[in-house]
Amino acid sequence: MQAMEYTDVSEMDISELLVNDRWVAQQKYDGTRVLLHLGTGDALTRKGTPLKFAAANQHLDSIRADLKRVGLLGNRNVYLDGELIVESGIYYLFDVFDPTDPTMTYQDRLAWLHSLNLDGTNIKIVATWWGDSKIKALSLLRNAGVEGMMLKQIDSVYEVGTRVKSCHKFKFVKSADVIVTETKTSPMSASFAVYGHDGKLVPVGACSMIGKPHVERGDVIEVNYLFWTGTNLYQPRMMRKRTDKAARDCHLDQLPEYSREEVVPV
Repeated sequence: MQAMEYTDVSEMDISELLVNDRWVAQQKYDGTRVLLHLGTGDALTRKGTPLKFAAANQHLDSIRADLKRVGLLGNRNVYLDGELIVESGIYYLFDVFDPTDPTMTYQDRLAWLHSLNLDGTNIKIVATWWGDSKIKALSLLRNAGVEGMMLKQIDSVYEVGTRVKSCHKFKFVKSADVIVTETKTSPMSASFAVYGHDGKLVPVGACSMIGKPHVERGDVIEVNYLFWTGTNLYQPRMMRKRTDKAARDCHLDQLPEYSREEVVPV
């Protein structure tokens, strides 16, 4: 069993999906993708291989115990599909797949998930926004500092091991101005920092400089990134050299706090 893979969508394309009633929106979770077979209790990666990530595996015995206690773990050829957050041990479910009924739509699969009795467990069904509430949800998720939004077509089927266009992921890209502190030629890369609250430089990451303009130590560059982990920028990418900005103006407070917490409809 291999997971269904999602397609990235741009800011321009997402506006069309937000006003289309055939699509629903959900929070994008930054966790470990886990396919959990209810018959055997086996945990698989998105590629269908046994999950070997130790930090995720340490929570699975508890999750299996929860599933057994609520009567879901047993002789059923059904896969739960979700993201396991290793920091909290919460398994967020966003899909379920029954190989004997591959024509089941996402709307029906989502209803199936919501019919499960998961009270008192570390397993949660992701919140879903419908209709006009999706536009409000985009603003809500951005302001909460989470990684992004998922958009899913309600009449689509689960396509095993396929990258589909019926499910999209939209990552909230952020930008920051940083100071180059070191450059390397093999491979071509640059490390960078910003000034902390105590006036000292705080290293915040590094990125590839292949195909980018030449920079030197002390230069200010703008980078795009997904989120700030508290120690590093996640997936930073140089956008341009900032000759119009002084290094002393590159501060730590430009990096918003990142959240893995659940955002629920209000």
